[in-house]
Amino acid sequence: MAQYYFHMIRIATILMALWSGAGVAASFDCKQAKSNMEKAICENTQLSQLDEKLAFEYKAARSKLSLESNQALVKSQRSWLRFTSTYCFIDMDASPASSDDAKNCLVSAFQERVKDLERTGNKIGEFKTYTAIDHHIQIAKEQKTVYTIERKFMQVDDATPSGNRLNEFLKFKDQADLPDGRGTESYDTRVTQIAPDWFYKQVSSKIFTGAYPTSETECGLYSISNEKPLRLSDIFKGQAWQKIFETETKTHFIELAKREKDFDMTMIHDFHPRTFKPSSPFTYCLNKNGIELTGFLPHAVRAYDGVTITWKSLESVTTPYAQEQIKNLSSL
Repeated sequence: MAQYYFHMIRIATILMALWSGAGVAASFDCKQAKSNMEKAICENTQLSQLDEKLAFEYKAARSKLSLESNQALVKSQRSWLRFTSTYCFIDMDASPASSDDAKNCLVSAFQERVKDLERTGNKIGEFKTYTAIDHHIQIAKEQKTVYTIERKFMQVDDATPSGNRLNEFLKFKDQADLPDGRGTESYDTRVTQIAPDWFYKQVSSKIFTGAYPTSETECGLYSISNEKPLRLSDIFKGQAWQKIFETETKTHFIELAKREKDFDMTMIHDFHPRTFKPSSPFTYCLNKNGIELTGFLPHAVRAYDGVTITWKSLESVTTPYAQEQIKNLSSL
């Protein structure tokens, strides 16, 4: 008989853990739940557990940062909360989302935010870092449209002039512009130290405002010793590099047209790289073999897009400073 009662108690305990009722645990008192997000958390075990996990990681992240960075982290968390508590409860026609869609959206958002907070304190070079959030949403119910902008970027926990200069390089300089209509924009910035004196920034974007989504990556290099973003003149001598870009690109696509029966040269927009002044920022993306160029082909044949201008072909036009860093490049 004792074993029977023990068995029934064990089953009841399991069922209570699985039940998605208002009694599940959360980082707040579910009796006081008022908002849609609070109610959704209290009605679902998975969300309730994620909410507790997020609260734990948020507290842990704050304990790792200075007062100034704590203020920035609080601002980011508020931006994330405002956005998530609205975005997950509507669809792109500005109508209420189904309970299942809202739940799935919240689960994804909470899981991603927990990962961001867990990375707090990771280092880039000698700098401690954290993830900053800048999210925005515009709802036009009469027009039945929603426009969202999600921007995520790394910041360093360093209030010295050196840290401030690096943070200026890492953050988005412009204010988010929410146009009329329906669409989504997301931006995610990653930073790594790829050479003794180079921090390498990659801003990946996904934009969906029409028939086809577009994705791009914009990059930049930052000199650790000089505490400034690098310019084209820091990497290249003179303007001869532009001719090399053009020649290498044309050669690449001529060879591609020979190999691929579904590709021909009429698909190319233009071989000429954009003309930059030597003082322009260096914004090209890199890989282990050289500099990546994209944007030559229309969306329908995007799989064929992309050319690498090799470091070897650029030896004669790169500065001694750049050559020294290129020799010591880590894996990209």
